[in-house]
Amino acid sequence: MEYQKILILVSIVAIAILAYVFKKIDSKGALLGALLAAIILYSNGIESLFALFLFFIAGSIASSWKKEEKVKLNLAQENGGVRGMSNVLANG
Repeated sequence: MEYQKILILVSIVAIAILAYVFKKIDSKGALLGALLAAIILYSNGIESLFALFLFFIAGSIASSWKKEEKVKLNLAQENGGVRGMSNVLANG
């Protein structure tokens, strides 16, 4: 069972790196997000971690969807939709 959590931790790090590479989160946000994800995994289990992952994916898609239109209307998320530490802390 413990090897499964190690595999999940490696996946968390990989997802944080990919999110940074694809400019969905900045470096500090990725580090904090990975740390919080690990804490959630060990304190609440895989179900809570999966919910957090889905929330991050949904937020990233929503920020990118019709981005040009949002920019024209001055409704786009700050930093070009790249999340930072404050977003991680505010949203889990």
